[in-house]
Formats: sequence, structure tokens, C-alpha cells
Amino acid sequence: MQSSSSSSLDRPKMNYDVFISFRGRDVRHTFAGYLYDALNRLGIKAFLDNKRFLIGDDLHDLFKIIDESRSAIVVLSEDYASAKWCLRELTKIMDSMGTSMERVLPVFYHIDPSIVKDQSGTFKTSFDEHEANALKEIDNQEKEKRLKELQNWKNALKKIGNHTGVVITKNRSSEVDIVNKIASQIFDAWRPKLEALNKNLVGMTSRLLHMNMHLGLGLDDVRFVAIVGMGGIGKTTIAQVVFDCILSKFDDCCFLTLPGGDSKQSLVSLQREMLSQIFHKEDFRIWHENHGVEMIKNRLSGRKVLIVLDGVEERRQLEMLAGSTDWFGPGSRIIITTRNKGLLCHPNYDEMKEYNVEELDHDSALQLFLKHAFGSNHQNKDSFMDLSNEIVEKAKRLPLALRVIGSSLYGKEITIWRETLKRLIKVDERNFFDILKISYDGLGVESQQVFLDITCFFNGKNEDRVNEILESFGYSPNSELQLLMQRCLIEVSHKKILVHDLILEMGREIVRKESLTQPEKQSRIWLHEDLYCRFAEKHVDLMHIQGIVLSLEKEMEESIELDAESFSEMTKLRILEINNVELDEDIEYLSPLLRIINWLGYPSKSLPPTFQSRYLFELLLPHSHLLRVWDGKKRFPKLKLIDVSNSEHLRVTPDFSGVPNLERLVLCNCVRLCEIHPSINSLNKLILLDLEGCGDLKHFPANIRCKNLQTLKLSGTGLEIFPEIGHMEHLTHLHLDGSKITHLHPSIGYLTGLVFLDLSTCLGLSSLPFEIGNLKSLKTLLLKYCKRLDKIPPSLANAESLETLSISETSITHVPSSIIHCLKNLETLDCEGLSRGIWKSLLPQLNINQTITTGLGCLKALNLMGCKLMDEDIPEDLHCFSSLEALDLSYNNFTTLPDSLSHLKKLKTLNLNYCTELKDLPKLPESLQYVGGVDCRSMSEQYYNKILLIPSSSGHQLYLTFIIPSKDADVECAMNEFQHSIFTRRSFEVCLKSLKYTAFWMK
Repeated sequence: MQSSSSSSLDRPKMNYDVFISFRGRDVRHTFAGYLYDALNRLGIKAFLDNKRFLIGDDLHDLFKIIDESRSAIVVLSEDYASAKWCLRELTKIMDSMGTSMERVLPVFYHIDPSIVKDQSGTFKTSFDEHEANALKEIDNQEKEKRLKELQNWKNALKKIGNHTGVVITKNRSSEVDIVNKIASQIFDAWRPKLEALNKNLVGMTSRLLHMNMHLGLGLDDVRFVAIVGMGGIGKTTIAQVVFDCILSKFDDCCFLTLPGGDSKQSLVSLQREMLSQIFHKEDFRIWHENHGVEMIKNRLSGRKVLIVLDGVEERRQLEMLAGSTDWFGPGSRIIITTRNKGLLCHPNYDEMKEYNVEELDHDSALQLFLKHAFGSNHQNKDSFMDLSNEIVEKAKRLPLALRVIGSSLYGKEITIWRETLKRLIKVDERNFFDILKISYDGLGVESQQVFLDITCFFNGKNEDRVNEILESFGYSPNSELQLLMQRCLIEVSHKKILVHDLILEMGREIVRKESLTQPEKQSRIWLHEDLYCRFAEKHVDLMHIQGIVLSLEKEMEESIELDAESFSEMTKLRILEINNVELDEDIEYLSPLLRIINWLGYPSKSLPPTFQSRYLFELLLPHSHLLRVWDGKKRFPKLKLIDVSNSEHLRVTPDFSGVPNLERLVLCNCVRLCEIHPSINSLNKLILLDLEGCGDLKHFPANIRCKNLQTLKLSGTGLEIFPEIGHMEHLTHLHLDGSKITHLHPSIGYLTGLVFLDLSTCLGLSSLPFEIGNLKSLKTLLLKYCKRLDKIPPSLANAESLETLSISETSITHVPSSIIHCLKNLETLDCEGLSRGIWKSLLPQLNINQTITTGLGCLKALNLMGCKLMDEDIPEDLHCFSSLEALDLSYNNFTTLPDSLSHLKKLKTLNLNYCTELKDLPKLPESLQYVGGVDCRSMSEQYYNKILLIPSSSGHQLYLTFIIPSKDADVECAMNEFQHSIFTRRSFEVCLKSLKYTAFWMK
């Protein structure tokens, strides 16, 4: 839940709430200092210039801070107008009014407002002096410029002099009282902004006031704030509103909802999800909890982050996700919501701020209830008011109950309202579930079943997938989900279906109570321990079970052994997702009503002989004991996915002729698979065929023609000859890397839609067919580690869409000039480990006008690592690489580089690691962001001066990695050199590596 409010993401980032403008020597250590402290105490982030910008300094950075401030307080003292920088500051502030600046508050400190407005008294004296200095200018143009600036200052003073502000006289009472009053005014002025994003929320104002006090925004400490209260009281809503309002103040943010009740999720997956939200990437590999802790600390210790952990139940969750303040960068805020106040009693959280949420007052509770019970239709509301008041009190004024009950009464007759009140009166005050159940009881039978399926199986799941499953059950998912959302029983956020933990527990409690005396009649099972209990005794009645969905992420410590015969009693089973389950014998029966089978480690040798289903649309049996999936021809007309990956004993695929709608077939790492049934050609809707890692697969059906196939993975297979194929114009990705392919059939030229072809590490491949030039759509061709491949066919020049070509570690010595001429879209060329002649073949003897028309003009990344390049191999003129952004010349033998390197105006990365003969560098282009020079042991002392030739105007960070001699004196000299000559000009991270020292600096 990165953010549930798009509007909050669209707002410009503001670094300060208030900019304080003042004449330093007048009030810096008195009034302005008091005001700054008072604002910070209220959580208002203020900027106070503490001599960072001195006379004569460039005001550009100061003006930038004004642009990043929401409001300004201008302290106008007697001597204010004497300072040019104050007047320039004021002019900028007044010019920003109505754009980035929302409000300006003048403080007339020991001065009458009329003096400011009319520039009389001390202000007139100051302006007379400014004007006299301007008239002394000899240059008329400069004189005119200064007089114009003078008029702008007067206009700004007149404008602010007309503003209503605070007047402080010399004989007035304590300045502390005045300061506190001003701070409160600013705080009150911003309070509506916190609510503006959520105008329909009720009772939020006072809660935001409390949170703002606890958060201390603007302070640089790392702060934990706990929102504590009973379930349903509004903790999550408060956290979400605060999150949306303040996320723009932070570098990164994350709203992590922890599953409550029985819905356990491993801490590793929560750590992974948190990092994924913050860094907007999915590939965090975390092996165990402690590894996750280290990754969080390492990644976030220097970042100002906002993290919400919603629904913390156990201290260990907190310890593994946000264990201490030193995990996060200055200014970070960690907000947790919890019902368990006891988990805060720990030395690591002694400084945690705690906000105990109180119940709504009656008026706010009534307002919330009426909003859901009537919406915008207020007609006849008066006749319901007495009932409304009673219902609000009987619902304990809890926001969740008020939303749910109010929504269930929307549009209902007054008789239904009276019945609802009677039920509430009968409810045990301690039983909150019964209050919520009133809304469930008002649903139709189908809607109730959909609700129970969601609470037991699908909380937190993708909306589209849940729709597909519910539709397979015979429901109308769109209308049913819409109804449940209207009743406030579920919500959909970021394409996920979410259920409040109390409503979730209420739904599961309904299922548990289906048969108190005979729990085996429970219709849905979602816990390993419940599954064990149901099957512990033989001959129990299992016919009522409709679904078994266990967490496939969290295994039990020991596997469960079940009686295979028990499945013959589950005739109503619609969905089966289990793991770590063994059987006493091969399974003989599965319900024909099954829509999904997801059985990790399926223990039988095949599916039951009699099993067929016209409803089944997903069959997932990874890591199974299958020898075969099924025998003969089976009819599964709706089956779209088969995944039997990592089934080590599987030798043959089944007959697919009865599976006409199959879209994805995953057989990867079935290491003994040796035969593909020829009926695979009948799968006209197949879009993915994954056979990666099937090492025993040496043959493939001839003339394969799955006309809608998009991705074919044959990586690591035993195929020696890529088979003849038909016209598969939709195939875009073909993976043959690591296979035993020796040559490609010419029919590969039929794949006119192919975009990606990976032939890496095909050690037996010695040539490419001429027809590869027919691949007009090909963008990526990977040939890395094809050791026997010694040439590229000239026809590849016809693959005019090619953007990435990797020929590294092959035997190729020459790139045909036709390819260099024609591949005008080529962006990445990887030539690592090739012979010295490769560079010259990239730069044919052409004049300048010809060369820039080659594909090299678009090249962005060039890798020539380990090509044994000497000085004579590198041309003096590098102009044809005008678009180059990354150049890797590591592990080569040259001693210098041509001066034309500085002409590569787009170069960002230059790698020279382990160029042990390199002695000197030319001037480097200003676009560089990284220079690598590890173990450039022959580098002369002049190297440091060459680095200093990088212009300082580009403004971005430059990272340098280089080696220096291992003498102590040289290390110290280098430290001083860089600190003095570089750090004062630009931001650098410098890594000095020697045999004795490793040092890092960052500015």
C-alpha cells in the first residue's frame, strides 16, 4: 500500500513548512530563535538561516529553500531594510505568494507598520543609502539594473506592510507568549490541510492534532509512534490519513499491512514486501529473518523514511521489521498500530511516543453513522434520528461497527432499522462479532458464500484472480464484490482485496460455528492444525468441505500424513491448496468440482485414474512425485495452467488433446523428462512453454506450430538440434542458453515476431544460419560463452531492430562492416574477452561523415573488458561513439587513452579496473558519474590532477574507486588532496584501496 492517495503523490515536495526571514543581528538569538523552537515543538518544520548564507553569497540556494517552503514569517525590525540580502529575500517571498508560497505572516518587531509600508523613518534612511550607492555606478546598464531592483524592494515592502500581521512593541509583555501565539496560528493554518485529503472522514481533526504533536515533524531524530487501541476504533484509518498527508516530506515510504488473526505471513516475506515498497522492485532475495534485518539496516540507515506497520501483534514482528532507531536515517518516522500495548514494553522502544485512541464522542459517531446510512440523501432523515442515536450507542460508537451497520441499513425501511436495534440490544456487550454479524445476516445466500470464501481464502489476494476463481464457482464476482464494498465488509486497494482483521475473524468464526458439536462438518479449512484435526480420526464425515487453502509459504514443522481414502468423501471440494502433506497410499479420487489444485510436493505417481473435471482451470503440482501426470486422454476443457516444475521423476508429458484451452505449461527442472507428447501441437492457445533445466530432453516434436506461443524456454535442455518449426509469428522470447544445441534449423527464420533470443553458453554451437537475418523484430541476441562460434553471418545486418548484441567470450575475431553500418538501433555491444582486433573491426577506415551514419552512433554501452588492448589498438578519434553512456575497458594493457575521450559528452560510467599498465588519463567528460580504477598500479601521481579536470558545473555526484600506493605517507597525502581539492567543490564518494588501508568518505 505504497499510497492510497494519488493526490498526495501529485503534490510538489515541500521541505519546510515555514521560512523565517529576519535581520540577523537584530533578533537571531532572541525573537527569531524562540519562534524557531516553538514551531519545532509543534511539529512544524521551519527554516532559520544560521549564518549558512553570508554577505556576498549566491542567493540561489536560499531562494530554492523559499520555493520549498509552504509559508513564511517575515520579522521586520528597525534595521531590516539596511540589509540587501533581507530585501532580496523579501522580494522573492512576495513574488512566490500564490504559487509555491501559500501564506506570509509579517511580524512588526519594535516598529510601526506604516514605516514599512511607506519606507519612512529608519527604512527611509536605509533606502537613501541604497539609492546613493546605486547612483555611484559608472556602468549605466548596471546602474539601471540596481535602481530597478531598488523599486522592487519598495514594492515588496509596501505589499507586506499592507498585510495583517503581529505588532510587537518595546514595552509589550513576554515575547515567549507572543511566540507561542504565532506558532499556534501557523499550526491552526495548516491543520485544515491535513484534513483536505480526506474531507469525508469524521472525527479526524482531534486525532490528527494528537498525532502531529507526537510525530514532531521537522526534527531530525528518528521517532517511533504507536497508535494503540481496541479493534475497530479507527487505528488504521488514522495511520492512513497521516501517511497520505506527510509522505511528501520523506525520501521513501511504505505502508505495510500485517495479516492478523490466523492469517500468518512469514517475517521474511514481510521484510521482502517492505523493501519492495520502498525501493519499487520485487527481486529482494532474503534467505532468513536475520539476513532481512541486516538488509533493512544497510539499505535504510542513511535514508529518511516513513514506515507504517499496521496491525502489529507480536514484538518479534517489530524486532524484525523496525528493531531500533539506528536502523533508519535522520528524520525518519515509524508508525505502528496495535491492540497489544504490552509489546511496547521493551528497552529498544523506551522513547516511543504512544497515542491511545479514544472512542468517538456521540456527535461524531452519529455523523459517521448517518453518512453511511443515508449517504448524500438526507430526505426523511429526521424520522430516523431517535433510532440512529440508540444504534450509535449500542454499537459502542466504534467506527468499524458504525460503518458496517450504517451501510447495511442504507435504503432500508424503518421496520428493518427497528429489528436491527432489537438485535443490538440483545447482543452481549463483550461480543463485538455479533454486532458486525448483523450486516452479514442481511446478505443474500450467494453473497454470504462469497464473503466467507474471501475471509477464509482470499484476503490480500489480487482482485482479478479472485474474480476468476469466484466466477468459476458460478458467482457474479463484480456485482458481489461491489455489494460487499458498499456494505463496508471488504475494500479493494491497489488491486488487492482487503478485509479488516475483525471482520476477517468474524467471517471465520461463522465458519467455525457451522457445526459446534461436529467440527469435521466445517465447510472451509485454512490452517494446517485444523486439517490435521479433521483427519486425525478415520471415518469422519468430510462431505461438507468445500475448500482447503493452507498457507503455502509457511510449512508445519512436521508433515501431515492423511488417509488417501478421505478424499473420496470430499465430493463438494472446489479448491485445494496444500503443502507438506503425505498420503498412506496413492490417491484414488479427487472431486470433479475442483477448480484449482495447488499441491506442493504431491505424493502420488499420477492423478487419480478416474479424475476428470469440466471446472478445473489451474493444476499446480510442483516438486511432486509424479511419474506421469495422467494416463490416456483426459478432458479438462477449462484448464489454463499446468505447473509440474521440479518433478524429478516425471519422464513423459500427458496427452494434451483434451486440454484445448491450455495457456501455460511449466515443466522446468523436470530433470528426467525425455518425451514431449506430439499432441502439444494441438495447443493453439498456449502462450508459455517452459522446459528449462530438462537435461534429459533430447528430442522435440517436429514442425512445432503452437500459433499463439509467445515464450519458449529450452535453457539447459539436452536438445542438440533446434527442431524445425512452423510459422509462429507470435513467439517473442526464445531461450536456448545452456542447451546442447549444435546448430539451428533454418526454419528459425519463420519467427518474424521474435524479440529476444538467448543462445548463451551453447558450447557446441559453431555457426548461425543465414536465415537469422530474417528476424526483423529481434532486439536482443545473446551469444556469450559460445566458445566454438567464430563468426557472425553478414545477414544479421538485416535484423535492423537489434538493440543488444552480446558476443563476449566467443571465438569471434571480426564484426562484419555491414553489421556496423546497418544496425542503426544497436545500443549495447558486449565484446568481453575477445581478441585485440575486435576494436578495429568496430572502427572501419571511413571518413567522419560516413562513420557517424553507422550503428555506433546510437551505441550506449560498450564492453571491451579483457580484450588485451594495447595503445595501438585504440583509435585517436572516438567521435563515432557520440551516444556512449557506459564504457568498460577493464583488464586491458594500454598505458594511456586518447584525448578524444573527453568528447564523449554523454559518458556516465568509465571502468578501468585492473588496467595495470595505465599510467595517465586524459581530461574526462563532465557527464561522468562513475570512474572505476581498481589496481591501476602504474598510475602516475598526476592522476589526481587529471581527476580534478572534471568540471564541477554538472552538479551530480561522482563516484571514484581507485588504488593508491600502500605507503602511509601517500595515503595521508591523498586524503588531504581530495578533501581540499575535490570535496569543497562537489559531492563525492571516494574509496581509497591499498594493501593497508580501506577508507570511505561521503559528503
